[in-house]
Amino acid sequence: MKRGVSFEIPNSHGNYLGGILRTIDISSYNWRMDGEAYLVENGELKEPLLQS
Repeated sequence: MKRGVSFEIPNSHGNYLGGILRTIDISSYNWRMDGEAYLVENGELKEPLLQS
């Protein structure tokens, strides 16, 4: 089973993701970082945000 989360945040300086995740009790979950993050413009995937 795959699960995921997507966010649409302003393209400006700030700590938006931190504000979203602050509301979650992260100690209640087992976390695994796996996958990819991409910039999305006008509903289309653009370049990856994280390079390996």
